[in-house]
Amino acid sequence: MDGLLIALFVLFSIFSAIAERRKRKKQAEEAEVRRQERAAQEGQTESRQVEEGEKEEWPFPMPGGDPFETQPQRRAQIEDEEEEEDEETAQAREIQRLAQAAQQATLQEEWHARQLKRRLAMEEAGEQPSRPAGKRRSRRWKLDAQSARRAVVYAEIIGRPKAERLREGPPGA
Repeated sequence: MDGLLIALFVLFSIFSAIAERRKRKKQAEEAEVRRQERAAQEGQTESRQVEEGEKEEWPFPMPGGDPFETQPQRRAQIEDEEEEEDEETAQAREIQRLAQAAQQATLQEEWHARQLKRRLAMEEAGEQPSRPAGKRRSRRWKLDAQSARRAVVYAEIIGRPKAERLREGPPGA
C-alpha cells in the first residue's frame, strides 16, 4: 500500500511539473504576442525576438537543466566542437596520454625493483618477512575511553530496545 502511495505521489509530481511548464510557456507566448501588438500599435514594425539566453529554465535545480526538453542544440554544439578539433590537438593529447602511461609503467617497475631488493636483503640477513607479501598485518583493537564510549552508544543504537531487555530480567539472573 505504501509503495502505491509513493508511486502515485511521484506520478502526481511529474504531471504537476509538466502542467506548470506548459502554463509558463503559454504565459510567455501570450506576453510575446502582447509585446508585438504594442509594438505594432506604436508604429514600430520590428518585432522583438526572444534571445537564446532568456530561455525558460527548469524550476528545480538539476545539473542538466530541464529533463523533459530534448537537447538538440547541445548535441549540435558538441559535434561542432569535435569537428573544430584539429589533428595537432588530437596528436598532442595522444602523446600526453602515452607519456603518462610510460611514466606509470616506469614507476611500477621501480616499485617492484625496490620490493625485490628488500626481500633479497632480508633473505641475506637471514630474516624472514614478518608477513607474506600482499597481506596486511592484523590490527589489535585499541580500547581507550573514547572508543569505549562509542562502543556503548553503538550498542544502544544497534541492540535491542531497553524495554525488551528489562522484560527478560537483569543480566546473570
